[in-house]
Parts: sequence; C-alpha cells; structure tokens
Amino acid sequence: MEKASPRLPAHEWAAVITFITILTFIAILNFFVNKRDAHLTLPIHSTDEVHITFKGAVSTPKTFKVKQGTKLSEVIEKVGVREGADLSSLQMGRALKNDQVIDIPAKKMITVFLEGDVSFRGAFIIDAGSTLNDLYDKLQKEQPITNRGLAHEEVLKF
Repeated sequence: MEKASPRLPAHEWAAVITFITILTFIAILNFFVNKRDAHLTLPIHSTDEVHITFKGAVSTPKTFKVKQGTKLSEVIEKVGVREGADLSSLQMGRALKNDQVIDIPAKKMITVFLEGDVSFRGAFIIDAGSTLNDLYDKLQKEQPITNRGLAHEEVLKF
C-alpha cells in the first residue's frame, strides 16, 4: 500500500501565499524607511570636547571646539569681539555646553553732533545712556566722524 502524499487544500495555499507576501512587503517597507531616516542620526561627539558657535557682535561668526568645562571667559578673547559689543549681559563664569550658540549683543549707540563755541566740533558716536562726562572723556581721545549716514543725531550747544 502506498502512502498518499499530503496535499494542502487551496484555501491553505492562499493563506501561505498571503503570509509570505505580507512579510515581503514589511521587509521592503522597512528597508526604505531606514534608508530615508539615515540622515537623522546624530553625530557622536567626543565627551571631552564641546562645540560652541558665536554670532552677533563678532568679527566672523564661527564655531569653536573647546575642552568640556571651559568657561566663557576663557574663550571670549579668541572669538574676535567687535568694538561696541555688550559683554555685560553674558555670564562669563558659566561652563559651556555642547552645540551652544552664544549671540553677543551690540551696545546701543547714538551719534552726537557738537557745534558752537566748543573745542571739538563734529559728530561722535557714544553709548546710549552716556553722561556728559563720558562724552568729554571720549572727546579727549577721538576725532569726530563725518556726518554722512547718521542714524540718530542730538545737537548739544555749550
């Protein structure tokens, strides 16, 4: 007597083919999803250094690589801060964090034009909120600028 070979009924074959098709579809979908999100992986930074970006009142905005635990006061000299930068609002003693962006603000400046019977005539740029004593100290050090392109003028007569 010969044994009959087992045969699957048609509905079971349909279930097997459907299962294999679903697995193939999931594998293909997984491949394309992982390929698309590959650019989202974060770069691995060394734990002993941090990257700090400076912008604002600096000569050239750029990113510096410094040792972890470095204070802002230690780096600020290398940044190339422009004249007229306002460093008073920065916390110089704080430790820098990785991928931190530090925006150095510029001081608010005004242009004062002196005329009349004074020793120094012309336009001078001074910090907003300066006193007459501050202006007098500045007059001892600097020559007046030309009056082209003044954003703000105040006329003081002595």
